[in-house]
Amino acid sequence: MTQHTTQHHKITVISMFVMAFYPILAYYNAFGDQLTYASVSVILLYISTLIVKTRNIRVLPASYCIYWVYSALQIYLIAGISGWSDYIPGGVNFVIFTMAIYTFASNFDEELATKYLKWIFLASSILFLIQFFVYYGAHVRLSFFLPLGNKLTYAGLSYQDLVTIQSSSVLSESNRFSSIFAEPSHFAQYSLIILAIEVFRDKNKSRLYTNFSLYIVVILFLIQSGAGLIGALFIYVIKFVYLALVTRSQKYYFALSVLIPIFIFFANNYLNSSSGSYVSERIQEMADYDESQTNSTFVRLYYGWYAYGDFDSFSQLLGASRNVLGSLRENGGFFNGVTTVLCTQGLIGGLLLLLFYIQCCYRTQALSVTLALLFLLISLIGATYLTGIMVIFTTMILGLKLENRRI
Repeated sequence: MTQHTTQHHKITVISMFVMAFYPILAYYNAFGDQLTYASVSVILLYISTLIVKTRNIRVLPASYCIYWVYSALQIYLIAGISGWSDYIPGGVNFVIFTMAIYTFASNFDEELATKYLKWIFLASSILFLIQFFVYYGAHVRLSFFLPLGNKLTYAGLSYQDLVTIQSSSVLSESNRFSSIFAEPSHFAQYSLIILAIEVFRDKNKSRLYTNFSLYIVVILFLIQSGAGLIGALFIYVIKFVYLALVTRSQKYYFALSVLIPIFIFFANNYLNSSSGSYVSERIQEMADYDESQTNSTFVRLYYGWYAYGDFDSFSQLLGASRNVLGSLRENGGFFNGVTTVLCTQGLIGGLLLLLFYIQCCYRTQALSVTLALLFLLISLIGATYLTGIMVIFTTMILGLKLENRRI
């Protein structure tokens, strides 16, 4: 093994670990408000990748480059410049995200990525179970949020503030725990990625479940995340569809006839759990929500859609200005991943981003398609745009596509 090859292998190993740990690193500010431990790690790995890169293959498809150009023009011509970072095409966060998926996809190794993702999930789940049993055994709340820095990107809190909230039975609204993550929904989203990989990876394609997948489902159940349980059901609906199409077995068709109504029932129950009897009453209440109340199911799911519906045709097509979006957020408005794209970049931006994921999933593995559909589902519920979770989803989908091209 030459020195150049050894260097590339080291960067691959580090890249896959940083990718798996990215959502955690993204919680901590490193220098100012723009750079986190995650973004600093990506910048260093990006430079290293360019220096030792040996693979002569286009990493980012043309559809993503078109989306990037559109995102930059949308800021320059419509959204407006609000700071020095907006002069960078697409903005700093978009560029960091692009560097991340380019770096991780360039160095993608499915086995290493899967191994590190599982390691982090296992460590997190063990700490979660400790939190769970200590609370119900001794009525003591523990926080395992890592002390990597005091200034956080999460909800404007400091490390000490978040640990205090997680440890206090008075401040906590429910008996839910999040291990090393800032909140239970983040842990649930991460767990769903591991579940999809476990169920659809090549060696498990013909198996309905594994012991490890059952363990993940148990953890999701204990997290008490509605989105997590809906995501788990969604993964198994896709799994049954896959097995039914491949094996043509009647038992899978029968299972689908039972599982799909269950999924629809739970999804409908979750979607309407906080919406109340009259939508109009809840819309009126939105103006009274502050940022601490944006965990409401109703606000997460519907606020962005109603805001988008109130835009004029031009804004719906090309996105709104910063002034319009700023006033909505100041009033406690919450935008999930899908409505963030629609409101900031319009329908055209949403379709261009969708085209990128479709191109990544075209003629590739069932795992890629499952991850893309799962990401869409999660984005309809949570704020996923340009987050660490989006980095992992996109890296896995794009990386698996590139691995197929290399074979």
